Amino acid sequence: MNKISEEAAPKFKNAGVFLFLAVLLCLFASSSLAEDQDITLEELSKTEAAKLYVTKQYLQSLQEFQKLESQYPKSVVIKRYIASLYDALRRWDEAVQKLIEALRIDPDDLISRQLLGDIYVKQAELDKARKEFETLVSKDKEGSFGKYAQKKIEEINQLTSLPSADAGRRLAIQDFMKSKPAQDFAHGKYEEALKGFEGLLAQYPDDILVRRFRAIALLRLGKKEESLGALQDALKLAPENVALHFYLGQTHLEMKKMEEARKEFQWVIAHDETSYKIRAQRAIFQTLGQAAGPAKRLGINISQGIEYDTNATYKAEDPAFATAGDQNSFKFSTTVTGTYRLHQKRKWTFTGDGLYAQTLYTDFPNLQTYTFGGGISGLYTLTLFKKPAFLNIREGVTETLLKNTFYVFSNSLSASFIYIPHKRLRNTLTYRFGYSEYDNDGLAPDFQRRDGFTQALSFSNALYFNDKRNFYMNLNYDYERGSTEGVNYIKDVHGINTALHFPLIEKVEGELTFKFKDSYYPKFSRSTTLTPGRRDEQFLYTAQLSRPLGKYLTLNLYYTRDITNAEHNQYQYRKHQFGSTLTYKY
Repeated sequence: MNKISEEAAPKFKNAGVFLFLAVLLCLFASSSLAEDQDITLEELSKTEAAKLYVTKQYLQSLQEFQKLESQYPKSVVIKRYIASLYDALRRWDEAVQKLIEALRIDPDDLISRQLLGDIYVKQAELDKARKEFETLVSKDKEGSFGKYAQKKIEEINQLTSLPSADAGRRLAIQDFMKSKPAQDFAHGKYEEALKGFEGLLAQYPDDILVRRFRAIALLRLGKKEESLGALQDALKLAPENVALHFYLGQTHLEMKKMEEARKEFQWVIAHDETSYKIRAQRAIFQTLGQAAGPAKRLGINISQGIEYDTNATYKAEDPAFATAGDQNSFKFSTTVTGTYRLHQKRKWTFTGDGLYAQTLYTDFPNLQTYTFGGGISGLYTLTLFKKPAFLNIREGVTETLLKNTFYVFSNSLSASFIYIPHKRLRNTLTYRFGYSEYDNDGLAPDFQRRDGFTQALSFSNALYFNDKRNFYMNLNYDYERGSTEGVNYIKDVHGINTALHFPLIEKVEGELTFKFKDSYYPKFSRSTTLTPGRRDEQFLYTAQLSRPLGKYLTLNLYYTRDITNAEHNQYQYRKHQFGSTLTYKY
């Protein structure tokens, strides 16, 4: 027995060694497998790190992403997010290191390479930046990354082609970007940067780059008049400098000098092919409406109105058709709209919007309505015949409640093309496709069911008579085709709308409006109708006065005369509306 055990001992010993090696191999394999695992974008979007990133809580987000990196050490996406956070925190050396790690794992990750090139520019490492952008061009020549990189290369070439230090009159571009004032400016320390730029300007009085950044620092500090003078002085030395013209336009825009701003942006669009052209195309849109400051990311409108309506229920004048009961009523309306710029990149701007509206009558509770809505839109900036143009696409939904119960749900998709052939002329062509669904089909659904589709086409023309854009005329034409399941609501509608807006005294402005709408229902039928078909006509005449009350409030007073003839003039409705609205706009 002992002899057998002695003979078996070496075998058991060898088996133990093999078992130990197998366990080590399994542990190594499982460790390698864990390292190779990656998190999906869907999983990442649900993490606390991503939520903090979206809400711009960068330090907390960075800590959470670093925890994720320890779980997924080979995740390029996580490393890219960490680098982006370092960039937002202006910790550029750490951002560069993290992007280099990401590119070691995946040399073909174009997003990481583009971000690395952009950060090198911020660090004034222009040669390194050019190398990364050249690699992007070679890997994605016809794609968006390649085109972006090509423009950045052109900008770097423009910078490096500037005169180097010239007998103490100019500062070499690399030296400028590495200087303390330039670094202070990059970190948002504009007071310190301004003092530094003034010191540099004393040493290098002909340096356009120093003059430009000094002017921008003045603008960021709210010293608009000084910034304007600094840019104008710089343009005397370099009248063809694109960047100076662009920032001069921005300064005019902030000072609400729309005409001057527009001229500078138009000059940039006509003379440049780099990112300044795209920025100018986007900025010029802000000069085309009522004089206002730069567009905010968040916009809010709150309007409260009161109106007296002499015929709220559209009671016919002819006693033979009139219904018993009162017809006049006060109406209280509240409208809240909001917009939020979701994303802005090169020529695209994406915006979300929301709506709440309610209408309450003092005498007709059955007419109380509440409307909720929202949508998302994308604005694309372009040029046509060297003039600014814009394409706007929007998807939106609304739901209206009548007497606190579901009434109608609508979904619409619209596209608008805006063209500015002249600084005082704006043309807009809009197509809208919509679907509506009602909760009530009526007593005779084949006739009264209103569910269906609507297609609408409109053309509007705005002609401005002055540079302040408070004296103008609008002329609009609208066509609408309604295709419903009930034949009584199939319709063709033509309409015109013309308005004259003009300044009066003490900031008071007036407007006269005329609207005409012709609605034809080719298959309309009811028991009293001899032959199918119905035509309605509506004439609206409106006069209104408006005046701003401070920075955010506007008071509006109006009177409207409504003349409606229905069913080939068989029914005639007349009403007067007197009202006022107070609007808060942020």
